[in-house]
Amino acid sequence: MEVMRDTTDEVTQTRQRQIELYGEPLQDVLGRCAAILRLTQVRMAEYLGISAPMLSQLINGHRIKIGNPAAAQRLQWMIQITRQVESGELGHDDAISQLENNAHKNDVFSNATTSTTGKRARHLAADVQELCRSVASAGEFIEAANTLRASHPEIAEFLHVFGAERADRAVDYTNRLRGS
Repeated sequence: MEVMRDTTDEVTQTRQRQIELYGEPLQDVLGRCAAILRLTQVRMAEYLGISAPMLSQLINGHRIKIGNPAAAQRLQWMIQITRQVESGELGHDDAISQLENNAHKNDVFSNATTSTTGKRARHLAADVQELCRSVASAGEFIEAANTLRASHPEIAEFLHVFGAERADRAVDYTNRLRGS
């Protein structure tokens, strides 16, 4: 099994892509938001709706962008709120209130149930998908699923859903597995 290593060149290339997408490296963007809003990485991840490990990957140049459109939108809100605090248009407490209010708006899982069980399934599915996608590409998961389909169809479906499917399909699959 070949071990992938993050080299300085790969991080540099990732940060260059971040500059193309966000105007500057996410390390700078998120660092400024954290400093001005006085947020820990864990709290910032919660407001963005992503896992703390994913946030760390973004900051450290091991991931180019936020793949979840709702989380990407929440990042844009966070940047805007940070600018308002920085310019004095908005106080810190009001900024935090706005972040909390925006934390679940435009959620790509809005068609999923909003019960506590539904929220857990949504977060579980998102976490498993993030983990899978940090390991291999969607194409690699499809290939692995196809290889296993005849002998292990349940494992093949799991790999396909979490490695290559859309988020709403992963939530449905999670709910089905949990009997929800």
